[in-house]
Amino acid sequence: MSVRKLDKGWAYQGKIALPGQPGIYQNYYKSGFKTKKEAVEAERTYRIVFSNPPKQMALGLVIDEYMQAYKSRNLKHKTYVSADSEIRNAIYPYFDRNTVIQEITWKDLVQWHQALINKGYSKNSQHNFRIRFNSILRYAYLRSYIPVNPMNFVPYPGGRKEWLSTSHEIKYWKPEEFEKVLENASSKDMELIFCLGFWAGLRIGEVRALTWDCLDLEKRTLRIEATITDTPEPSVKLYRTYDRVDPKTYHSFRTIDISGILTRLFAEKLEHDKKIIGWKPDSYIFGTESPFPYDRIADNLDRSIRAAGVKRITFHGLRHSHASWLIFNKVPDPLIAERLGHTIETLRSVYAHIYEQTIDEFLALMDIDECQIPDNILNQWKGLGNARQQRQEKILAGKLEDTIDDWINEKVEADIASKVNEPTVVEKAMGILNGQDTEWFFRDGWHFHPHKEDRLS
Repeated sequence: MSVRKLDKGWAYQGKIALPGQPGIYQNYYKSGFKTKKEAVEAERTYRIVFSNPPKQMALGLVIDEYMQAYKSRNLKHKTYVSADSEIRNAIYPYFDRNTVIQEITWKDLVQWHQALINKGYSKNSQHNFRIRFNSILRYAYLRSYIPVNPMNFVPYPGGRKEWLSTSHEIKYWKPEEFEKVLENASSKDMELIFCLGFWAGLRIGEVRALTWDCLDLEKRTLRIEATITDTPEPSVKLYRTYDRVDPKTYHSFRTIDISGILTRLFAEKLEHDKKIIGWKPDSYIFGTESPFPYDRIADNLDRSIRAAGVKRITFHGLRHSHASWLIFNKVPDPLIAERLGHTIETLRSVYAHIYEQTIDEFLALMDIDECQIPDNILNQWKGLGNARQQRQEKILAGKLEDTIDDWINEKVEADIASKVNEPTVVEKAMGILNGQDTEWFFRDGWHFHPHKEDRLS
């Protein structure tokens, strides 16, 4: 036990034995107290509660309390429904509501994760289920219902780094794969829906929320102003109710240009639907009075995939395919982000693996032979065998592109060659990788410290 003075306020820290587990200790720390007396009293209370947790508490009661707190965060209804679905589909089938939460051990959670694997859930789904269960157990821990969060001791199969690198791998199609699926679409409606995912990057909820007044065939534009969220019945597979609400984020409100094929398909459908009794300009494009059910679209996509014999992706994978196609075709990031309803930061984060695949093309643009970079330096720049160098490579690639283009455009190769003692732009970058010449890299507000690895985010 110890209490110490900080620059602002007081804090306590120490370690305490886990109840019923002799020889195993947990460190603790908390700050933010105005006086020493407050810190001492808070630590005393913490140690008493930690050493005397509730004897028994049902998992179901903890989850109910957690969901009430979760709902109070002013979340979108869809977010709450997704959390509830994860609990019903991934936790309750393996842990009964009456399971005593204090008796859940890390070994139980390892077996639970293995059961998810055996059931065939994707790595991404398994990871999301783990995050949800961990959130519930952390909630219980912070309220002193359990002395320690057992999820902290549950390993990832094959290691956390390897698992996460593959669980977030985005699946997408190339245009030739999509064409095979399109040939096997069950109807013109499904053909148009699939195209809106692949050639416009719409989310499935955005597609379902489209009304005819969102479309301008003359200007060839489509306005995205809403999405459909479903409320499922726990005992019934099909969704019973739906809501037309604002899109996922503020940036998701957008107007996009549409291709010739989409314009043609929309025109054909409009001509057909106008003959339907009850058609109105504000009718749903897919469904008239009510939107197509989610399952109808998802099931049709699955059938078309099986018939085409291509790898399976979800409807959201069509959106990823559109983004990947734009990136590979070197469409500027601001235009891609605007089209998808992302910020540039989100775009770079979600599709980081796609951008990494363009590094080789970038190196080719640098004209490596003319620059005459030694092989050992080039290999070092590529970050071979060193994770820190790989992170630095990503940073440098974005920073050096404009610098080297300017260098070549201004035709300063001769000047650099004549100044034997003057390092080239690339050599300066190599020096930074070795922790040298940092002053050059602090220009124009570019903050980089080669000895502070945590800043390379």
